[in-house]
Amino acid sequence: MSVAGAEGDYRLIGGVTVMLHIQRLGLDLPLRATGDADFGVPPHVLRRPDLVQAIERLGYHKVFGNRWERQLDERRVAAVDLLVPAYRSRARDTVTVGDVVTTEVPGLAEALRRPAIKVDAELRLTDGTRLGATVVLPDAIGTLAMKALVRGVRTEWRDAEDLWRCLEIAAAEGVEPSDFDHSATLRDLRLVLWRELGPGGAAVGTLAERLQDDAAARLRTRLRALLAEVVGEGDSRHNVSGGDGDSPA
Repeated sequence: MSVAGAEGDYRLIGGVTVMLHIQRLGLDLPLRATGDADFGVPPHVLRRPDLVQAIERLGYHKVFGNRWERQLDERRVAAVDLLVPAYRSRARDTVTVGDVVTTEVPGLAEALRRPAIKVDAELRLTDGTRLGATVVLPDAIGTLAMKALVRGVRTEWRDAEDLWRCLEIAAAEGVEPSDFDHSATLRDLRLVLWRELGPGGAAVGTLAERLQDDAAARLRTRLRALLAEVVGEGDSRHNVSGGDGDSPA
């Protein structure tokens, strides 16, 4: 990104971002491997041809829409996706920005508005070579916003797990309820988090499906404590209509 002149005007997003936050904070949480590098960029950056040119100079070739790939060996492929913020209530799956057909990401606009976190990472290549690189991550709230709001368009198990881990990251970073009072987007985020991770929440149910009853009960208790600490105590607005209360699965 720095080669294309977008040194700080982007965010590395997706599962790898959650993994890097966990590692830099030293949290005892499960890590999820991913082969994709998702970059969130403002539309004006994506319109510049030098961004795509810089990616292709690194050996990546466009395979469709907003994805570039590079063959690592006979089995593995490295992939780069370029994504843009959603500036409306409903994110579009397909939007043309310059010469790229890409996808809008809910919450990315908030993440780009917030201060970035720069991480000096050591990368180990498949041949054993070690390289140093500085990557730009969204802060804890920005990461939490994207992982929460994506649940409105996608309900995969990995997203539910990432959302829980992002709440742990926010707690470790000292995020507190007053931080969600600064914008309408963040106030809405508070409601989404309670709807997903509070009693009867959709993400809680998804996570509990893979747990024994006692482990599911402990997770629910942990999530209630995290929500109270990070987001603030829930009230009637946060309850899920038709939910099953706080009973274990």
